[in-house]
Amino acid sequence: MKQMTYEEARLFIQGAARQATPDTEDPDKFGIALGLDTMRELTSRLDNPQDKLRVIHVAGTNGKGSVTAFVSNILACSGYLTGRYVSPSLDAYEEKVQRIQGDAVNHITKDEVASFITRIARVAKDMVREGLPHPSPFELETAMAFLAFERWGCDFVVLEVGMGGRLDATNIVRKPICCVLTPISIDHAHFLGSDLASIAAEKAGIIKTNVPVVSSPQERDALTVIRSACNQQAASLTVVRREDAGNASGNLERTDFTYDGVKYTISLIGLHQIENACVALEVVRALCRLGYEWKEDAIHGGLARTHWRGRMEVLSRNPLTLLDAAHNPAAARTLRENVLYYCGGRYRIGVVGLLADKDYQGVVREMVGTFDLIYTITPDSERALEGRLLAQEFQSSSASLPVVFIESLDEAIREAEKAATLYESSGACNIRGNERTAPREAVIVIFGSFHVVGKVARRPSK
Repeated sequence: MKQMTYEEARLFIQGAARQATPDTEDPDKFGIALGLDTMRELTSRLDNPQDKLRVIHVAGTNGKGSVTAFVSNILACSGYLTGRYVSPSLDAYEEKVQRIQGDAVNHITKDEVASFITRIARVAKDMVREGLPHPSPFELETAMAFLAFERWGCDFVVLEVGMGGRLDATNIVRKPICCVLTPISIDHAHFLGSDLASIAAEKAGIIKTNVPVVSSPQERDALTVIRSACNQQAASLTVVRREDAGNASGNLERTDFTYDGVKYTISLIGLHQIENACVALEVVRALCRLGYEWKEDAIHGGLARTHWRGRMEVLSRNPLTLLDAAHNPAAARTLRENVLYYCGGRYRIGVVGLLADKDYQGVVREMVGTFDLIYTITPDSERALEGRLLAQEFQSSSASLPVVFIESLDEAIREAEKAATLYESSGACNIRGNERTAPREAVIVIFGSFHVVGKVARRPSK
C-alpha cells in the first residue's frame, strides 16, 4: 500500500464505519464496535504502543474534557511532555491528539495523520484478509493516538474514554498510573444501560489492580459501584468532597476558590468547574504518592491557564453570547445553574439543537425557567432531532415560553442577535405604576449537541 495523503487517510477512517459493523440494521450503530478483541489485535500488530506510555485514564459522563484539560496543563507546567487524547474535537480534526509542552499546545499534523493511518491501514487490511473484523473509526483513531504519543516520547498521556469504559477502545491500556472518574449520569443508555448503577459499572471498568482512582462527587448508586470495583481491584479510592472546596466566587472572566485552605484561580467559567479542578488536584496528589514531584506554582499556573472550548465559553460581549456543549440532562442542569448564577438578571435567549438518541426530553425538563426566548434548530447529523419536534417539547414544558424553530443554525444565531439588540435598545421596559425601569441586558446561550457547538466554534471570529 502506498503512502496515503491526509485526505485519503480521513476517507479511510470514515469508510471504516460500515466495515466495522457490516451486519447491523441500525444506522446509529455504524462505527461503534464495543469490545476489546479487535483493538487488542490491531495494537498487537503495531507492537503495542500503549504499553510504553504512562497513562492517566479518564472516564465519566460529563466533565471529562475539562478534567483532562486541567491535568494536562498542570503536567505541562511542571515540565512534562504531555499527550492528550480527546473526543469529540471542536475546532479541527487534529485537535483529538495533542502534544503539550510548557506553554505550547500542538496538534497532530496532517502529515502525521497520513503516515500513521497508512501504517494502521496495512494492518487492518491484513486482519480483514484473515477473516477478522475491520477496526472501527474510533479504534483506528485511538491506535493513531498511541503511535503518536509513543513517537513523540511523551512523559505522560491523559487519555479520555470515548464512550463507557469497560469495552471502550482506550481500555486496552493494561496498567495506567491513575484512573479518574468524572460525574456519572445516564447517557448512551442504548449502549451502556438504562440505570445509573449499570452505567457506573461500565465506567468503572477502567479501574485496574493496585492503580489509584480519583473520583468526582457521585450519586449514591454510582459511588457504591465505584467503591465495589475498587475493592475488587485492590485500588485506592479518593473521592473529592464538595465541602473541602470553599470561598467560591466567579464572573465571566475567572473563578476563585479554596481547596483544603489553599486559594486557586481558574479561567474556565462555571461553578461546576471547581469540582473538575479539585479532581485534577487530587490526581496530582495521587501522582505525588507514586513519587512524582511537583512545584506549587506549576499547579497554580496549570489551573489558571486552562481553557476548554465549548464549556460556558464567552463567544462575544456584544451581545453577550455563551457556548456550551450541554447535550444530556445532567449537563443541562449544570448549564441552567450557571446561566442563572452569571446571567440571572439578563433577558436570556437560548439557541439549541439536540440529537434524537439523547434524552432530549430530560434536557428540556432541566431547562424549564432558564430562558425568556428559545430558538430551536436541527443539527447537521443523521442522528439529529428535528428542530420542530424540539420546539414542541419546549412549548409543552411551558406554554408561556416563546419558542421559534429556525431552519439553519446561522440564521437562528442572527435572529437571536437581533432579538437581543432589540430588547436592549427598544421599549422592552417594564412599567411599574408611574416608574419606568430600564430594560435588562440580554444574553444568548448556544447549547446542545457537539454537532451544534462544534460548528459554532469553527465560525470565524467577529
